[in-house]
Amino acid sequence: MDFAFTPEQEELRTQARAFLSAHPDPSWQELAELGWTGVSIAEADGGAGLGFLEEAILFEEMGRALTHAPYWSTVAVMLPALPAELQAEVAHGDPDRHHRRRLDLGARRSRAGGAADERRDAAPRGRVRR
Repeated sequence: MDFAFTPEQEELRTQARAFLSAHPDPSWQELAELGWTGVSIAEADGGAGLGFLEEAILFEEMGRALTHAPYWSTVAVMLPALPAELQAEVAHGDPDRHHRRRLDLGARRSRAGGAADERRDAAPRGRVRR
């Protein structure tokens, strides 16, 4: 069994390392323009349609560069819990869309958050309130 990265994955690593060396504190919009915020989102939903290994490469390179961005908590923790249309908003990194979402949150029309239930018998669940 071969556990080596593919040439495409190695190229992603090289490009991520180069970008993060040149931009030590990238904005969310810059990460979205690179397609990093939607790496694991299906192409049909506006993402790159790649997998967890590609995400892991980006996690590793961002950690290596000590990147100050909420990337891991957004992409790995909250993104899978969101419905597809909200995943697309995150993938695009569109500031106007996020501004509208913040207005909804600020007006208390929408709520978002994350929690962990450590009970062994706890069933996964999630909801969005409006």
